[in-house]
Amino acid sequence: MNSPTENKPAVNVLINDKEYQIQGAGEAEFIQRVANYVDTRMSEISIEVPTEETEDLAILTALNIAHELFICRENKENENPENEGHNKEVGSIIQTIQELLDDEE
Repeated sequence: MNSPTENKPAVNVLINDKEYQIQGAGEAEFIQRVANYVDTRMSEISIEVPTEETEDLAILTALNIAHELFICRENKENENPENEGHNKEVGSIIQTIQELLDDEE
């Protein structure tokens, strides 16, 4: 059985001034948007909590993004139909981030 990423070309993204080749289930534009989001959050967090360690910055960023996810999930429990599209997009972003993290292992 073919995986959703098997026939997808890799997408070059830049996160925290480092280039990665990502092959995910999403479209190239979507993967780029996710990478841009992660890069932006890493930049913001590096200003708030200066650290020389990339791993520490990545963990802090992951925790912050997870926090955002939990808030979105809690809000989804009180969902109104206007938020449904946004919640699906957040879910897709989270799935892509998980795939990226799995690929790094």
